[in-house]
Amino acid sequence: MRTKLLGLSITVSALVVLASCGSSGSNASTTKTTISPQATAPASTAATTGGGECAGIAAKVKAHLTDASVTGVDVVGACSRVVVNTSLHDSGDAGTAADICTAAGQVAYTGQPSSVSVESASHKELAIGLKQAACLGEP
Repeated sequence: MRTKLLGLSITVSALVVLASCGSSGSNASTTKTTISPQATAPASTAATTGGGECAGIAAKVKAHLTDASVTGVDVVGACSRVVVNTSLHDSGDAGTAADICTAAGQVAYTGQPSSVSVESASHKELAIGLKQAACLGEP
């Protein structure tokens, strides 16, 4: 009996939804809404979007990093993570990425962020570190 009632309930719900979507006398708008992915914000905007203690962290980290492969720094996740963007390759640069991660942590961990990650040119994570742990390069 329960199965029949559940099946009937689902069928009625589906009919109501379909009927409300396709009625020819409706004045409802049929405008399409397209949601496009957001581009990564440049370091200068990402540095100020967190506000308060988070404001300026990306710029400070970027200024502290001396490796020529660093292309940008973003603060994400409500100021919980610093992401260092690089021109490094997906493999073979784990040691360099770990060094960049360590250097970024020296500045990032003085504020709110609790983790740092370093990404390759194709956005593969090459190294990650936590506030209370050393950075590790990923193979």
